[in-house]
Amino acid sequence: MKEIIDIIKKSDVKFNKLTSTFSLLLIMILLPACEDFVDIEEPIKELSPSSVFSTDVSASAAVLGIYSDLWDFGYEIAVHTGLSADELINFSSDFIQQQFFLNELAVDNIRVHDLWSGLYKPIFGSNAVLENIGASTDLSEPTRSQLEGEARFMRAFCYLYLVNLFGEVPLITSTDYRVNSVEPRSDINEIYRLITTDLEKAQDLLGDEYLTEERVRVNKYCAKALLARVHLYLENWLDAEILATEVINNNSLYSLNSDLNQSFLANSSEAILQFFPMFPGFNTWEGYQFILTFAPPFNVALTEEFVNTFEVGDSRKNKWIGSVDDISGQTFYFPFKYKIQFSSELEEYPMALGLGEQYLIRAEARAQQDNVSGAQEDLNIIRNRAGLLKTTSSDKVSILLAIEQERSKELFAEWGHRWFDLKRTRRTNVILGAIKSSWKSTDLVYPIPLVEITNNPFLTQNPGYN
Repeated sequence: MKEIIDIIKKSDVKFNKLTSTFSLLLIMILLPACEDFVDIEEPIKELSPSSVFSTDVSASAAVLGIYSDLWDFGYEIAVHTGLSADELINFSSDFIQQQFFLNELAVDNIRVHDLWSGLYKPIFGSNAVLENIGASTDLSEPTRSQLEGEARFMRAFCYLYLVNLFGEVPLITSTDYRVNSVEPRSDINEIYRLITTDLEKAQDLLGDEYLTEERVRVNKYCAKALLARVHLYLENWLDAEILATEVINNNSLYSLNSDLNQSFLANSSEAILQFFPMFPGFNTWEGYQFILTFAPPFNVALTEEFVNTFEVGDSRKNKWIGSVDDISGQTFYFPFKYKIQFSSELEEYPMALGLGEQYLIRAEARAQQDNVSGAQEDLNIIRNRAGLLKTTSSDKVSILLAIEQERSKELFAEWGHRWFDLKRTRRTNVILGAIKSSWKSTDLVYPIPLVEITNNPFLTQNPGYN
């Protein structure tokens, strides 16, 4: 393992060069040239996977290729679910994007398919890693444990997004294209069982510390943080509270920044997991795409209704929301958590898991267990950091609504949190039905991409889509 770390530290761009080389190798060996993941063609056999998994260094580099697939995916999920929810307004003339804003998705919407295939690709890569490290006799035990933990985390991470975007999806756990190409949709409970099992095993396999000075490869606390979210979604309140507490209490690694402008910097103290930038000249895709330099916007902006929900004095509005005026004086707002639109100097990394979410997970879990004072304590930590007074909510119903509002302010334009929160709390019809004229309850999930159903006769479509 030390050999791997030394190589990473000596690289001028940390592990970027290492990743790009072996990401291509991983694709050549393990990911056939096919856009439709579930309809996988027979793998290329000219290069043997055994050669990749014959040393700790090459096997670890192959795993880094999975990370590279996800560095910009947070934006893709954030922008499309933000349009589907009540965070973003569409200004693009792209009718494909407009479908998300109108909640009128077509089954052949290419962006829906991009979400599907973009999540299944890392799953397939994770499956390949798990199969090959299991078959390899050349890896050291510490490396084997680390790589299995990372692969299980990544698989669980992607399935959590798939099941919340699409509902029942095929549960792919191998690289056998003959099985995968005819795999039917699995029950949601079965998918969550795999997610939970993978994260529980990842906890046991991963170490407490990060492998490098940067927070760009998962450790034990990444698995705990994601599992806390999973248990929140499953309404396992005690488990969610326990896991969030374990993350929060690790003061040697994690703490909230008093300066909100520091929150999304590379290796921020409140970062639990970040993805290393993979495209030259860019820090984050969020910064590049969300930041408006002129008006009217050519892509998306924050809805004025959302911006107006911030309390007076909330520093998140001042620090995390930017604005630009058009020639008539109309103001347009945009997510400004990431301050750099493009730069070769790497100062910001995309945040996948942050400490603020863990406080809000614990607050909600405590409230659901009738521990209102404990929920108030966690909520006030987030509110005080934002420059706000303590919450006045003093009963279970009001504190849960306060937590919902606080989550919308703390986690906006991040990884689809608002869309998933409305769904899991069964508030979607109430909130979105009141503001979207075309809203239907079947819009809660996206359509299964038509090309996948065409390729796999055992796939069925979600209700409400033709």
